[in-house]
Amino acid sequence: MFDFQYEINRYVHPETKQLLTKEEAEKQGLDIKFLDCEGFTLYVEGNGSYTPACLHRLPEDCYPEDLDSEITSIQDIDGNNWMEKVSDSELNEIGAKLDQIIYDSSSSDYDDNRYEDMAYDRAHRYDDY
Repeated sequence: MFDFQYEINRYVHPETKQLLTKEEAEKQGLDIKFLDCEGFTLYVEGNGSYTPACLHRLPEDCYPEDLDSEITSIQDIDGNNWMEKVSDSELNEIGAKLDQIIYDSSSSDYDDNRYEDMAYDRAHRYDDY
């Protein structure tokens, strides 16, 4: 499991005091430069895995990289669920950050895989081309 913090902003509607995303404010014709802004820290949890590509073997032994991720929880400091409150663009940004964390955490495993690949290559010399 992976967890990290993500900062978002909400804009306060001048009349209703409702909190709006940037997209919602702009859709209502409000200029966000003139709106009060509230920042929130969200706590994100997710799962995922990364497998680096193998491209230097025979074609039948090669495979593309594979990154799989899933956001399992988005909460504020009080434990309130924000999964339905974040906009699509914010959800995409959160997903991209989760993907990067998964990739970065797997990069050390990649070095181990390279040594396994080298051993495989030594055992299966490709001098027959």
